[in-house]
Amino acid sequence: MFISPGSRAARRRRVASPQLGAGPLAIDINGNVLVGGQAFGFQLGMINGTLAASVASNSLTIAVKTLAGKDPSPSDPVVVVFRDAAINVGDYVVLSVTSAVSTTILASASLGTANNVSFRLWIVGFNDWGTLRLGIINCVVGAASPTQIAPLNETNPQQTAVPITGGAGSAGVLYSSDSASATITISNASPAVVTWPSHGLIPNQAVVFTTTGGLPTGLTAGVTYYVIAAGLTANTFEVALTPGGAAINASSAGSGTHTGHAGVFLKSFRILGYAEWQAGLPAAGAWSAGPGFVQLFGPGVKKPGDIVQKLYLTSNVASSSVTSSTYTPTVFSNNISPTSAANLVLIELSTWVVVNATNVVGNVAIFRGGTTRIGTELQLYTVSGGATQWPTSLAVLDAPGSTSPTNYSARYRNSDNATLVGSFLVAGANATGALILTEIMG
Repeated sequence: MFISPGSRAARRRRVASPQLGAGPLAIDINGNVLVGGQAFGFQLGMINGTLAASVASNSLTIAVKTLAGKDPSPSDPVVVVFRDAAINVGDYVVLSVTSAVSTTILASASLGTANNVSFRLWIVGFNDWGTLRLGIINCVVGAASPTQIAPLNETNPQQTAVPITGGAGSAGVLYSSDSASATITISNASPAVVTWPSHGLIPNQAVVFTTTGGLPTGLTAGVTYYVIAAGLTANTFEVALTPGGAAINASSAGSGTHTGHAGVFLKSFRILGYAEWQAGLPAAGAWSAGPGFVQLFGPGVKKPGDIVQKLYLTSNVASSSVTSSTYTPTVFSNNISPTSAANLVLIELSTWVVVNATNVVGNVAIFRGGTTRIGTELQLYTVSGGATQWPTSLAVLDAPGSTSPTNYSARYRNSDNATLVGSFLVAGANATGALILTEIMG
């Protein structure tokens, strides 16, 4: 049976179906040999590709190289397999990369990192109308005091990114190489009108403006704006600070030459890998050193937010009586050794706590080591009726920044330096409780 080399059936047969024996089996949709030995399907995002990081003048450059350490070329391409950008099609698309691909994070662009705090940058590739665009994101929001882990969902074919040009100072934001850029003019008017010939942009697409002089008053270089539907033509558009927001007005003409940068919009992406700075950088945004660890993404590699390991400590033994206004250890104490300094630890406490008097506050908190309180304390206040037992749950997220054994404990205290506070029932029976430590990919 003959199968056309460019057909969908051929793509599935040649890329997704492994065959036994020696000989090259991974073939692009035109029948060109790409990789020898074994063929891979959608489960492996990048074939014959590696990631290379370099620093110069406090800027960081991430580049895609072949396994030979060279830029991709027609004779030695890198292949990236994407899901179809159409949301109602469960297919995949094979992109053959035959030229150099890189992106640069300029000095002062911190991506939400903090001084001397471990971090990880995730590198993704967008299929931008057949061109591979690199994207970068720091998924941990909050640095040393984390509050969120931004997800990377490769099954969502409509991903949006902010141009990496300019500030790029936020965690949890996916930045990308320019999908398009051009010299532009901006009117001194209400609203301000951006003239960008044949821009091809659509509503809600992110844009950033840079200039050799000064932008018109009302606009700021390096700030992310969004194209709005009002006033959108083939050559002009207006912008807002938020998707679908109010148009921005300009109150001066500005000076110099202005450049518009557009981010990738509504495109599929693949996770290519990540880079870690285990000890962070002395000055966030000054890329004075490259990563200490680089990992390509593939089967078995965790994504942001995935559980790496989980430790359970359960007890039905009452804690030592706490009668101090200083935080005092309880039976709920355990150690965890994170596998990476860039990962986070979720600490969860669930137990019963008794405050053994009226008009006294019992405090519960999670500590790392003996002195570092993590998150806010939980206050239990009995206003009447004497001793009161409280079902107590507390969860905090921490960035220990270490792979050494790290101790976490639940500690109690009172407000009067006398009243007993502890994990047991008023009737005297022991209360079952648990301390759960979970390492999470950051």
